[in-house]
Amino acid sequence: MLNRNKRSVVLDLKNAADRARFLSLCAKADVLVENNRPGAMDRLGHPRNAPYRAFEASDKSFVIAAGTDSLWHKVCDVVGRPALKEDARFATVTQRADQEPALTALLSPIFRQRTAAEWLSLFESSGVPCAPVYDYAEVCEDAHVKQSGILCPIALPGGRSTLSIGNPLRMTDYSFQVARNPPSLGEHGADVFEDWLRG
Repeated sequence: MLNRNKRSVVLDLKNAADRARFLSLCAKADVLVENNRPGAMDRLGHPRNAPYRAFEASDKSFVIAAGTDSLWHKVCDVVGRPALKEDARFATVTQRADQEPALTALLSPIFRQRTAAEWLSLFESSGVPCAPVYDYAEVCEDAHVKQSGILCPIALPGGRSTLSIGNPLRMTDYSFQVARNPPSLGEHGADVFEDWLRG
């Protein structure tokens, strides 16, 4: 069920030709999900993406994910530094990853000149993947989160209520229900002792 609508490729990353093919795929990908031991991808020469991280705006943090050359060029335009597209230090995905500290040092002061909302609006209209960094209350108020229905109200001990993460699985014409809300301390002690210890 979980692997439907996917395609499969097999590459031996210790083989130079396969590794080159893999790196070519990475240069065009938006996201790479890998499941190797820590450090394995570094030993194989996997390039990180840059800029692909959180930055501080004048008021709060936001994230951009510009892991391809075309997205990097859009970032250069949005920040008003089109000459960076021709900067040899940042010409390719691999070079930007290798120069990430310098790239971050260059972009960070620029991003502190506007609010996160202003940057997000500019990046969204340019097609650069981006997102705000939310605290819990902001997550609960996000339109996408509300539309997904992932949050559900639960009753807490003492008569209070809050929102909690519901079951992430969705089925047509069926909704998962919370059978028990969080109990008060010791609420089910007698029942548990009776069920588990009788006889």
